[in-house]
Amino acid sequence: MFFAAAPWEKACAILGRIRLEASTLLQKRGKLTVRADQWNFLWVIDFPLMSYDEERGGYAATHHPFTAPILEDVPFLDTDPKKVRGSAL
Repeated sequence: MFFAAAPWEKACAILGRIRLEASTLLQKRGKLTVRADQWNFLWVIDFPLMSYDEERGGYAATHHPFTAPILEDVPFLDTDPKKVRGSAL
């Protein structure tokens, strides 16, 4: 079990790297097989439009900058940008 004591975005990035490293280690030890010909698709909804970029010291587009915000979230652009979801359909 892992815990991360950091802001949400940073904690997710750290735990994501641990997950990838654990996968690599388990594959090297023969405990995990990842088939190259198997694809498990999923549909992600309500992606955030922006996330905090520590290097820039502000919010930046989470994906490509041409994704529009969901209309009902537009009022949060100036007050709470992390609440704004992207309309990336």
